[in-house]
Formats: sequence, structure tokens, C-alpha cells
Amino acid sequence: MSNSPFNHSHFLGYVNFVSPAFVKVHFPSSVLMKTFVHHAEVLRGGLVGNYIVVEGEEKGFLGKMLEISLPEKERLELSERTFSTKAFHPVGRIEILLSFDLFDPSRIEKGINSLPLIGSKVFICSSEFLSTHFKTFGIKPENIEHSPTFRMGNLIYDKNVPVDISLQAIFSRHCAVVGTTGGGKSYTISKFIEGVIETGAKAIILDPTGEYSTFDAHPKVDHSTLISESYFPYQNLTINDLFVLFRPSGQVQQPVLLEAIKSLKVAHCLLGEYS
Repeated sequence: MSNSPFNHSHFLGYVNFVSPAFVKVHFPSSVLMKTFVHHAEVLRGGLVGNYIVVEGEEKGFLGKMLEISLPEKERLELSERTFSTKAFHPVGRIEILLSFDLFDPSRIEKGINSLPLIGSKVFICSSEFLSTHFKTFGIKPENIEHSPTFRMGNLIYDKNVPVDISLQAIFSRHCAVVGTTGGGKSYTISKFIEGVIETGAKAIILDPTGEYSTFDAHPKVDHSTLISESYFPYQNLTINDLFVLFRPSGQVQQPVLLEAIKSLKVAHCLLGEYS
């Protein structure tokens, strides 16, 4: 198969453990983990975070390397000298992300209905296969040529490989961008908006905080302000209203909120007497 992701030169090892949460791969030699160049592509077999593919009996699997370790006996013998002269047999822990048709890798299956078998071969996922997968993910085969894509970014471990994503794959289903503070959620949404503008698609953005107001000046963007100023008349809010608004926790925040309300009321009364 010319489009097969299972290239012998990308071979890493064999699956030796399978569970619903993850699978493990046995490296026959630590040499397979070293960085090497194949057809101008830099391959890093021992890098945590790399994508890999597993060749099953009826399906292929895409996974991500989560952890690499040595067996207990070999770890005790590890030293700078033995690492360069003695053979080690690392073990990697892999999270299976999805499965695809073994003979047509572009056909991605919904969900993971099966897992690789013990003894299945594991390969480094080529950048070309991964880039093609991102571009066609979530699109029906007959619509691939007519589905607009936009440049989301590049692979973290290979900056030369672009990640193009289909707008149809994202916005034709429920989609959420989640993450911790400073994790890049706003930046991701900005890239989505840029992709919509560049491809000539249409979208309605509700921006309560004005975070994306920089797009207002773009010639292809129409914007309007629905409510210029709004506020809660706190003088008319009851304590129950404040509880509904702030939702304080019962044991810690409620007493603090009640004490703050009480002190503010006392301060307001005192200011009224001396004004």
C-alpha cells in the first residue's frame, strides 16, 4: 500500500500489554528509540508525546506515547558506561486515540470499539500521515476535495509539518475549547475566527467582554453593539439575590459574604448620620 502508515523503517517494537486505558510497547532494542533521519524527515522514536501507529489484524490504531521506562532489573544496572555498551529493552505506555481502516487509513472509525492484540507491531507515525489525518478528520470521503481547511499551526515536535483542519469537521458538530488559565483557549478561538475569515465562511461571534474586538476593523467583518452599558442595581438586590448571583459555598464563603453585607450596611448607616 503506497499510503500505508506502517513503514518498516519506522518500526519501534511490539505490543506486550493491553488494557482499556492504555497499551504498552516493548522495544526489542534501545537503538530504536534514537533520533534518525529518513527521507529528510527527523524521526524520534523515544520522545514522550510522539504519535505512533499500531498495525492490528483488521484495524490500524493511532496513539500517543505517554511514558517510557526501563524494566526494574535493567534500571538498576543503568549507568553512563552501560548505556553505551549494553543492550537495554525499554517499555513505553501508549494512549490509543482512534482506530482506522487497515487498508484505507483515511477512513476513521467513530469511537474505539476494539484494541490492538498482543504482538501487534508499533511504528513511529510519519509527519505526512499525521498531517493528512488532521486535514481529513471528520469529513466524508466524497467531500474531502470540497471542504475548506485553515492553518491551525504546526506540530510541536516538528515545526515543518503544518496542521490544517477542516472547518466542516469543527463546526458541523458540538465543539468545546477547554484548558487552564493561560493555556491558549483565546488564541485557539482567534485562529478559528481567522480560518472562518480566510475561507470566506460565515460565523456569528458573541463576545461579551470585547476580547475579539480587534477583528472589528477587518473589511470582511460586520460588528454591532447590542448593549453598550449594563449593571445590576445592587441597592435593590436582596440577600437571596446575591446568593444566587455569586453562589457562595456554604461552609466558607457564605459567612464571609454575610459579614461583608452586614459591615457595608453599618458603614452606609454611619455615613448617612454624619453626612
